[in-house]
Amino acid sequence: MNANDMQVNGDHYRPGAKLQHWDLADRYLGYLDGYGSKYLMRWRKSPTPLSDIQKSIHIFTKLLERVLQEGRRPRRNNDGSFGVPPGVLRDFHNENKIEDTVDKLILSSMFTWQNSKDLQSIITLLQGLLPEATNLQMQRDENQRINETNKPRADNATGRFGKLRAEDARVRADKTGQDNVRGYVHSEEDDGR
Repeated sequence: MNANDMQVNGDHYRPGAKLQHWDLADRYLGYLDGYGSKYLMRWRKSPTPLSDIQKSIHIFTKLLERVLQEGRRPRRNNDGSFGVPPGVLRDFHNENKIEDTVDKLILSSMFTWQNSKDLQSIITLLQGLLPEATNLQMQRDENQRINETNKPRADNATGRFGKLRAEDARVRADKTGQDNVRGYVHSEEDDGR
């Protein structure tokens, strides 16, 4: 089995695609641009889309700082060019079914940046995705809340004060001699001993 044929945890990448993000990152990108572009690749299918866009902005901001402070340049290819070649980029978009025009534009920019002006444009474009990512995150959070609400509850509950067991769920006297109608079983653990 090829590593591109599977995904561990989730479905926000495209298992089975011959040309995946890590293939481009490994061959054509530096650490920060590969790391930051990963979050844009997955944000629409991720359980945390807002966080993914925020992380991508943060990482590209760091890359911009490195360019401005240290003169960092994009990784140079063997032929002397920079970034992902246009034909490879087109194949990547098709293979991974990247159809959103804005995502395609930002990814293309991430994969072919040349200078600080390009990086600032990438950050600005990512910031433009924040309202959509916020809405998508709110939808995902609401769906999660609904799913949690609809889950069946266990018959035996464990609380912070001890265990409530079926055989103890009768009225019984606690250590003070008063009836305990909740069926609470007092233990030394509850006293912190």
